Amino acid sequence: MAASVSTRITERPRSVPDGSPPLPQRLVHQLLADAERDRGDLREQARARAVEERERYARLAADVASALHELRGFLGATSSAHAPDPDGPDEVLAAVARRFASALAQAGVHLDDPLGRPYAEVAPYVDVGHAPAAGEASELVIGRTVRPGVRLHDGTWIRRAQVLLEPRKEPGEQSRTKGEERA
Repeated sequence: MAASVSTRITERPRSVPDGSPPLPQRLVHQLLADAERDRGDLREQARARAVEERERYARLAADVASALHELRGFLGATSSAHAPDPDGPDEVLAAVARRFASALAQAGVHLDDPLGRPYAEVAPYVDVGHAPAAGEASELVIGRTVRPGVRLHDGTWIRRAQVLLEPRKEPGEQSRTKGEERA
């Protein structure tokens, strides 16, 4: 009879040699490292494109807001000068102004025209082009909006309103001025 030899398999941790891993592991390691580097590069490119597109969107919003403000100012000045003509150029321009306003609203762009509001209320959001020499901030109001402020849908101000200040008029003072203009 043959002697029975029993073979026993033992599991022991094997040490990994120092330096580079054996060929298959090195290849997998290199592929994973390259893939991670590529993902990082793509992330950076996507972030850069997103920032660029947001800046382009903000510039467009600011330019359209300024054009709309100027158009509304023109329409306000010409409509008081003569009787409205339903088929005239003023009505066409008014329709264009409404379309601009609608497009800005749909894009989440808000215009801030602080005309007539107290300066103290809007001071953090406006740049002052002119202020009367005398008077405290609490006695000043926005007399004219040179350029409206523009705010995006997320609340980010991309441009502050530029305004001209004037002293606050008392109600009796305004009516006297209007009466003097009629005379």
